[in-house]
Formats: sequence, structure tokens, C-alpha cells
Amino acid sequence: MSWNWISYVISFAALIVSLYALRNSHRSAKAAEKNAATAIENLAINKQRYAEEQQKKQEMKNERQNEYKQRLAKTCDDVANAVLGKYQVDSPFAKKPTVIDWDSFKLIPREPIFDDDILFDYFSKEERVQIQQAWSDLNYLIKKYGEEDAVRAGIGYAGTVIGNFQTLSRTLINGD
Repeated sequence: MSWNWISYVISFAALIVSLYALRNSHRSAKAAEKNAATAIENLAINKQRYAEEQQKKQEMKNERQNEYKQRLAKTCDDVANAVLGKYQVDSPFAKKPTVIDWDSFKLIPREPIFDDDILFDYFSKEERVQIQQAWSDLNYLIKKYGEEDAVRAGIGYAGTVIGNFQTLSRTLINGD
């Protein structure tokens, strides 16, 4: 009988250890569920923060893009006005004689005011094509007829240059 008594004690101890292990595994399962729920909440919060950061970045890019477009549009207006100021012709019907502004024409930029990185990051392909065409035509006018062009031989081509810069300015401002 002594062996039965020992086996009962061992069985009882095993039962206690099993119940204790079961209780701990139940607690572990609840803790795991809680951790999983917390992880899911953290993931949702992180996704929301990421989306907010991306939205802020996009808003900042849009603000910079708008600023760059406004600055380039102003430069386009300045170029168009300078070309017009150089190539305008006195009308016999005008009440005031036309004043030719040679100096402003000499001061206009011969290339777009932004480097290629800014142009690629903030301007559409169509806008970049228009920018390239406008400055290409301006430089052609200068190369073919010269910066001075005292006789205004380039007056016919000047209209094309003025039109390109005015169209580009409207496109940049209005998004046409």
C-alpha cells in the first residue's frame, strides 16, 4: 500500500501542476490577445500617422509647386514685356510715341530660372515642353537677329516669342 499512497501523492501533485499550468496558459493566452489587440491599434495609429505625414508632404509640395509656377509666370511676363518693349512699333495714330526699352531686353534670363531638378519635380511634362520651347524661341530670336537688332528685323519672330511666353504664363497660373 505504500506504493499506492506515493502514486496518489504524485498524481495529486501532477494534477496541481497541470491546473497551475492551465491557469498560466489561460493568462498567457489573454495577455497574447491583449498584445495582439494593442499591436493592431498601434498599426492603425501608425498607418494614420503615415497618411497624415504623406498628406503634409503633398501639401508642402503643392505649395512649393504653386510658388515656383507663380515665380516662373512672372518671369515669363517680364520676358514677354521686354521682347514687346524692344519690338513694338510706333503707330502714326498713337497719341504718345512708343518708348523702346532696350535695357530690359538685355536683362531677361536666357534660360529658365529653375534648374532641371525643380522642373522635373514640380512641373508637368507638357509644362516642361512649353518652357523649353519658349526659351528656345527666345534664344533663336537673339541668335538670329542679335541682342541689339536696332532695325528690328526680328519683329515677325518676336510675336511668336511673345505669344509663347504669354501662353506659358497663362498655363502656369491657370493650369490651362
